[in-house]
Amino acid sequence: MDATTEEYLDALRKGDYLQALQWVNSLVEWYDVSEGDADTVLQLAIFELIHHGFSPEDFHHIQLLYILLYDHLPPFIEQVAYQATILCSAAIQCMVYYENDLIPFYLTTSMNHKMADNRDEILDWMQRSPVNFDVTKNNDGLSEKYKFLNQGFSRLESQAREIRRKINHVFNCQLLLQTYVEELAKYHDKDDNGFTAVRLGVINSLTHYLCDKTIMTEEVENKIASFVNKIQEMDPKDWEKLLLDKMRPKTSSDKPFVSWFFDKAAEKFQLLSVKMLNHIVPKVDATDAPSQTPQQKN
Repeated sequence: MDATTEEYLDALRKGDYLQALQWVNSLVEWYDVSEGDADTVLQLAIFELIHHGFSPEDFHHIQLLYILLYDHLPPFIEQVAYQATILCSAAIQCMVYYENDLIPFYLTTSMNHKMADNRDEILDWMQRSPVNFDVTKNNDGLSEKYKFLNQGFSRLESQAREIRRKINHVFNCQLLLQTYVEELAKYHDKDDNGFTAVRLGVINSLTHYLCDKTIMTEEVENKIASFVNKIQEMDPKDWEKLLLDKMRPKTSSDKPFVSWFFDKAAEKFQLLSVKMLNHIVPKVDATDAPSQTPQQKN
């Protein structure tokens, strides 16, 4: 596993949601489970969140991710949308467990903050049934969390839009740098004063820096601004000025969210999540469950 669950949670808390969502891929690889087996991936995700520090204070980020997911705009579509659905669903279930004082029931004593690798034991452990908590109570809790998420939409809309703008600007800069290189190639044969060579050195440096960046931060913004300033000192051509202008960080200019679309998408998400969670909520009595906690990887 390239990073730990704690590290992915740190990315979530910093607002780097695309980086945080890579966690789902890591779980799939670590536990050797089919990505299409959403029920299993979700159970493992809930187990991981419980054992690696997810708390009610983190749910604010799930609210924002929920809005980004069901605005259904790039990059929160297809594979990323699946990852976001898993994370949101797991977090929502954890919140229901928190509010019903069930975290101690699902928290093992043998984890010691290390990754377990016995998938089957973990699944058995998470399917134990707490006393006085059944599917009906769980569904009631889930419904309340979805209602809370939907009620927070108007309050968090502008914040979610700004996050999407910061994500998209990094991706746009990466694409603009590719365009820059392609345009410079047209001057290669008639370059008699180092016009392309000097610029390519600066472009390659920024391209390398941005290759693993997924959201605009102050540091990233400063790097891009430094790049723009360097090119401006080189007496750029008109077409270069156009590219540089597009790379400058700008204030949010996204189109308003479409509320009716969000309502429809949110309904689909709720149905999908409840269906997934119903498959994993307690299926065996606590008295029948394994007495041993999931074993550690040495």
